[in-house]
Amino acid sequence: MILLIYNNWQEALHLYSSPTICHEKGDIMKGIKTIALILAMATSLLVFTVPASAQDDESGIAPHYERCPDCGGRVVMLETIWDNIWLVVDEPNCEHYNYGTDLVLQDQGRQYWQCTSCKRGTSYPVSRDKTECHGYDPRTAATGMKEADCTHYCYGTDLIAKDGTKVCHGYDPK
Repeated sequence: MILLIYNNWQEALHLYSSPTICHEKGDIMKGIKTIALILAMATSLLVFTVPASAQDDESGIAPHYERCPDCGGRVVMLETIWDNIWLVVDEPNCEHYNYGTDLVLQDQGRQYWQCTSCKRGTSYPVSRDKTECHGYDPRTAATGMKEADCTHYCYGTDLIAKDGTKVCHGYDPK
């Protein structure tokens, strides 16, 4: 089979590298079909060999699940239950404004896993984090206005009042 592919490949290359100016339409189509066949065969070999080797632990490709230490079965995650009690774990300087801090909050929970074969279960502690911005700009803190990037210029900000009116504080350095 490999020899047949090699001969067809040589034939296809010969059709395209032939010094004659006129190729018959059938010869060109035969060459295109041969190249398409070779590419389809190579692709199908890749598609079918990778999943087959992924099932074998000795191939170096790890399976996408944990193995049960008791029976060797597949361990899957059942659920994660969160406490929904957010505690402050850090208070760095605000990265959005010149004044104030951000609060880094953390919630604890447990993740539950179980073997699909022997039903042995286990759980692990997990956590999730979120950051709340508590920074401010002294120009807007007393007035109840929000600060946004300027929509008119490349630099500076716009102050947006509660009624939606804008005061432009943008500038162009030119």
